Amino acid sequence: MPTKLLVVLILLCLNLATNLYNLSGAFAGTADYVRIGLNVALLVGLLRGQEWARVLAKVTAVLTLVAGAILLLQALSLGGAAFVIPQLGIFLYGMITLALVYGVFLLWCMNQADVQEWLISRTMKD
Repeated sequence: MPTKLLVVLILLCLNLATNLYNLSGAFAGTADYVRIGLNVALLVGLLRGQEWARVLAKVTAVLTLVAGAILLLQALSLGGAAFVIPQLGIFLYGMITLALVYGVFLLWCMNQADVQEWLISRTMKD
C-alpha cells in the first residue's frame, strides 16, 4: 500500500471518529448519519480497492475544497470580527486551512499512478 494512501486512510478514520463524536451532541441530525455512512463506504471501498471509491474520494475532495473556499470567503468577510474571541478566530482559520489542505491532498493522492495501480491490483486479487 502506498504511504500516501495510508495517510488518506488515517485521515478518513480521524474524520469518522469526529463524526461519531458529533453524534453524541444535542444537535446530531440526518447529515451526521449520512457523513458517517459515506465515510465508512469510502474507507471500506478504498481498502478493498474499488474504483468507485477512488471516484467518490475525488468527489469528496472537490466538495471539501468548495466548502473550504466558501468558509474562507465568509471568514474573510468578517475581517477583524473573527478574532473578537482570539481562540475562536484561530480555530476557524485552522479548520479552513485543514479542509483546504485535506481536499488538495486527497485529490492529488487519488490521481497518483501508484495509488491507481495498487487499487487495480487489489481489485484483481478479489
